Amino acid sequence: MVVQNQEQRTFNGKKLRKYDVVVNGVLWTPDKIKQLLETNDKAVCRAISVIYEYQTDIEKSMQATIEYNGVGFGGADVELLSSYAKGIKQYGGLTPKQMVWARKKIKKYVKQLIRHMQRQQMVEVA
Repeated sequence: MVVQNQEQRTFNGKKLRKYDVVVNGVLWTPDKIKQLLETNDKAVCRAISVIYEYQTDIEKSMQATIEYNGVGFGGADVELLSSYAKGIKQYGGLTPKQMVWARKKIKKYVKQLIRHMQRQQMVEVA
């Protein structure tokens, strides 16, 4: 059970940090998400697809970072990861070589993934 108040959030008596989130009774920390991304190809593909959805329409069409709004892919990754997101949508996954690169790149977006999970929790509760 997650308990929230002005001072702290807890889960099963444990104080939650800013980037911890509980989904379906499971505590997800940044380290746990990175570990999942290291071992689970589906999680990598889902994470790329989620972050890609935060790109604006013009960023998607240009495969570039236009707005520096703190969401979506950063300038160094936008072209590669946008092409991977399109490939995932079209073909359902990545090649083994692409997966190696995707796994390295997507880990830097863990905080965005957690914020996405937190937003999803708020939507489900509402």
